[in-house]
Amino acid sequence: MCGIVDGKNSFGGFTGGTRFVSVSTDYKNTETFDTHIVQMDESSSSDRAAAQSLHRVTPFEEVYWNGHCVDDAHPALVAEN
Repeated sequence: MCGIVDGKNSFGGFTGGTRFVSVSTDYKNTETFDTHIVQMDESSSSDRAAAQSLHRVTPFEEVYWNGHCVDDAHPALVAEN
């Protein structure tokens, strides 16, 4: 599961959202559902700006987002030229 979680600050405004990736497996034979990874994007705005200036993606984007969130409707994130 991939998505964005957002919360309200003390002034009632939304904080802007943080991306997350959760990798789970539904085992039909044992009737269990196990979560293996839950990773939040902890990249700061300066990390994202540095990656973009080097025409790269952040480590979160490379390992987690591109590794688990890509499908026909959602292409991999790539560095802008």
